[in-house]
Formats: sequence, structure tokens, C-alpha cells
Amino acid sequence: MRTSGSVGGRVEQSLGLPDYFENIYRQMREKTCPYYVKRGQLKRRGLRGKLPSIQWEGVKTRLMVASFASVMLLGGGLAVTQHFALGGWQLGVLALVLAGLVCGVNALLLGSLNRSVLSLKDIALQLAAGNLNATIPSHQRQSLRQTLEAMQLMRRSLLSTASDIQRNMEVISPVVDQILSNNSNMADRLEQQASAIQQTAASMEEISSTVRQSASNAELASKAADSNLAEVSTASRLTDELAQVMEALTKQSERMKHMVQTIDSIAFQTNILALNASVEAARAGEHGRGFAVVAQEVRKLSNQTAEAAKEVQRMIVDTNQSVLESVAHTRETQTATLRIKQASQRVNDLMGEISRAASEQSDGVAQIGLAIAEIDSTTQASAADMESYRRVADALSGEAASLSNSVNAFRTSSRSANTHQLPGLRRPDSLRLDSIKGKPALPAKHATAGDWEQF
Repeated sequence: MRTSGSVGGRVEQSLGLPDYFENIYRQMREKTCPYYVKRGQLKRRGLRGKLPSIQWEGVKTRLMVASFASVMLLGGGLAVTQHFALGGWQLGVLALVLAGLVCGVNALLLGSLNRSVLSLKDIALQLAAGNLNATIPSHQRQSLRQTLEAMQLMRRSLLSTASDIQRNMEVISPVVDQILSNNSNMADRLEQQASAIQQTAASMEEISSTVRQSASNAELASKAADSNLAEVSTASRLTDELAQVMEALTKQSERMKHMVQTIDSIAFQTNILALNASVEAARAGEHGRGFAVVAQEVRKLSNQTAEAAKEVQRMIVDTNQSVLESVAHTRETQTATLRIKQASQRVNDLMGEISRAASEQSDGVAQIGLAIAEIDSTTQASAADMESYRRVADALSGEAASLSNSVNAFRTSSRSANTHQLPGLRRPDSLRLDSIKGKPALPAKHATAGDWEQF
């Protein structure tokens, strides 16, 4: 069984031969084994190991072989000349033959080299033009092999990178379009919101003006109610005083009535006395005639006094009745005034509450106005930010479109992206990723399985 590097060692070890491979690795370390491991592959020591590694079809090897062949031909020609002692024309013919052979060998070498260089130039131009599907012709694979393989590896790397960028652009482009659409919709909504807020602010300004006017009117009404309450209080006080005066008049009328009754009683007694005096004067005869006249006059006066007293008494009764009616009306007025005063007090309290409520409402409307102004300012700032975001999104969209156009300049296809290495074209050891020191391997996601399976 053929063993190939450390991978083969791990396979045999998994088959249960650890001692065997431990002995082989020890011989390799001690250099007693004809094999050694280089870059994960088994190499043979000595000349037998060097000969297979010579690249006979490379440019350097061909130049060395051509030079060696030219030298051998020239040396053989000199040997033939010295051995056969050729003449002048024979030497000329031999020189022409040797020169023709040397020129033929060099022409073949230069032709092969020129075809390889032209193929390399064609591939480089196609890659420069963006054609990542360029392939190496099968009849020119052996010249400048390492350079062409490096170009092929570069093509695959560019193809993988361009494919990744195209896939990412297929994801980014809808996202950028969605961002632009969302920014446009958001800007429209913010504009509508700003317009609505401005209308609301204007309405709130009108409401605030109306509320301030209502508060001012409520304050004036409250002052008017206070003044009305004061006037009602004054009227109530005057009504109370009038009631007291009317009660005093009633009392004075009662006293005057008693005084008139006393006068009437005195007039009645005087009339009786005058009557008695007339009787006594009549008894006296001639001597009592003068006294009878006086008694007659006194009787007339007493009758007049009685009549006057009765008239005064009737007037006092009428006055007293009027006073009583006035007192009753005054009491009714006093009661009505009291009710008016109480109603005015309630109106005053209500106007005070209305004034306070209007003042608080005015303060609340002012706070709402400030809040709406702040919301308007915030909305304007948000609109400015959205405009900035829109410009950034437009710039991002432009950059994405530019990048997409740049990537679209490369001709790629799913068939080319998954193309495996051409038959007969193997990757040289100098281009193995594990031989590049200080450079990490490319992530697996940047290549397809067909492009990177050999790594």
C-alpha cells in the first residue's frame, strides 16, 4: 500500500499500526529513512528524489537543454572536423548544417515561448476587460505553467470575489431601495405631522386667546358680582333700618292713639262738667246766667275737642294701618333682599370659581401651547434629520449602483463560478496556501467547493 504524507499516516494509525508509523517517523527525524515529509507530501532523498521534480517542460529547463544541445552540436562538429580533416567547402557545409540545427532548436523554443507569452497576454487582457470566464487553451498548458496557473488562481479568486460582491449587491440593493422608500414615507409623514402640529398650534393660540378673554370676562363678572353683593348688602341694611323706623312709627302711633283717647276722655268729662255747670246756672237763675254762658262755651269747646280727637283718632288709625302695611311690605322687602343677597353671594361664589377655573384653564392651555411648540421643534428637527438620512441614503444608493455597475463589468456565470481546475493543470507547490508564511488562508465562504477543494 502506498503511503502519502501525514494523511496516510493517520489512516494507517486508524487501522491499528501505530508502532509501524512511529518507527518510520523516528527514522525520518534521524534521516536514516530514504523518505522525508515536505509540505504534507512524501519526498525521496538523493538524486532519485530530485529527478522527478525537474520540470522538463519549463522555460528555464528548455533554455538549458537548448544551450546544452547547441554546445554539444558545436563540440561534435569540431570533433568531426578534427577527425576527418575536412576541406574548406566541407567545413562550410558542416557549419551551415550546425547553424541550421541550432537555429531550428532556438526557433522551436522561441515559438513555444512566444505562444505561451501570447496566451498569457490574452488571458491578462481578458481579465483586465472583466472576462472572468477566460480559460487556458489545452495545447498551451505546459509553457510558463506556473505563471499561467497563478493567473488561473487569480481568475478564480477574482471570480469568487465578484460573485460574492454580486450576491451581496443583490441583498444590499433591495435594502437600500427599502431604506429610500421608508425615508420617503417617513419624510412625508413627518411633513404631514408638522403641518397638523402647526394647525393645532394655531388652533391652540386661538383657544388660548379665547380662554384668556373668558378669564378676563370672568374676573370682571366676579368684580361686578362683588359690587352687586355690596349694593345688595347696602339695600338690605337700609331695608332693615326702614323696618326699624316703621316699627318706631307704629309704636309712636300707638302712643298718639292713647294720647287722643286721653284727650277724648278729658273732652267728655269737660262736656259733663259743662252740662252740670249749665244745670247749676239754671238753678241760680239770674245770678247764674253768666256762668251758664261760660258753661255753654266750654261745652262747645269740649264737643269740638271731642270731634277733633275723634278725627285725629281716625287719622291715627288710618296712619297706623298704613304703617302696619308698610311694615309688612318692608318685611317682605327685607326677606326678598335677603334672598337676593344670598343669591348674589352664590353668584359671586360661582363667578369666583369660574374665574379660578378660567385662570387654571388659561395656564393649562399655555402649557399645552408650550408642549405643542416643543413637539413642533422636535418634529422640525426630526424632519431635518430625515432629510439628512435621505441624502445619506441617496448617496448610499448611488454608491451601491456604482459598485453594481463596476461589478457587472466582470463577466461571471454560475457555470464559470463552479468550474473545476482544467485537466492536466495542477497547482504548483510554490502556490500552495500552506507555503505562504504570514498570510492566513482565505475563509471558506469566499470560494466554492470546486475552486478550493485542493486546498
